[in-house]
Amino acid sequence: MLPRFYYPEILKGNNQMSNKTHVHHICKVLRLKKNDYIQLFDGTGNYAKAKIIEAKKQIIVLNVESVKKSSIVQNSKIISVMPVLKKNAFLFCIEKLTELGLEDIRVYRPDLIDQSIAKKNVNSLLEKAREVSISACAQSGNNLIPQIQYYENLDAFLSNSKEQVFVFDTKTRDSNTSDLQVKNSQASIFVLTGCESGFSIKERKILQKQKKFFLRTNTLRAETAIIVSCVAMKTIIGEL
Repeated sequence: MLPRFYYPEILKGNNQMSNKTHVHHICKVLRLKKNDYIQLFDGTGNYAKAKIIEAKKQIIVLNVESVKKSSIVQNSKIISVMPVLKKNAFLFCIEKLTELGLEDIRVYRPDLIDQSIAKKNVNSLLEKAREVSISACAQSGNNLIPQIQYYENLDAFLSNSKEQVFVFDTKTRDSNTSDLQVKNSQASIFVLTGCESGFSIKERKILQKQKKFFLRTNTLRAETAIIVSCVAMKTIIGEL
């Protein structure tokens, strides 16, 4: 596979790449030269093979003969609803969910948020999450960068969601996946997990009041639960 780089506006003909990180990687790390090829992707499903016409210190001139649309479109119905976690665990989840082909990730601030991150700037974490998702797309060959939306609490997410929400939890009764029925095969399916300390009493009451479908899971690390629950749901509905 050709080296892949995120380029938000791919045009047929000449394109100028000025991203310092990309230019450095192409010239200094990969040591690519004139007439070598790379692949560009715009994060919305478009990609193109690009020929290096000229490589300068700050700009690389590329020629694109044609822009293509991904022939394999995942159209995953699975949407992860995940809590804010410690930075490394949070970014690990974003990376793996991107590799799994999720196109939409919802992030909420849990009531029982780890106090070591309670006062941290969430916006900077979300910005870093987008960088990680772009990098994951470049490495995995996925041409769709997932949208990441943030909610101040779980209630804020639930009050804006009219789709099916499936909660993976350790404290619910044993559930039988054969009882699971997807009401609308075309609708999105939200897969919700809690933080390391689980759901608060308030969050549980909100979920029980809305009669969400609970699926029992083993006791897992928060980041493991996020990934496993999405893989499990993709398997149940036949996406894997």
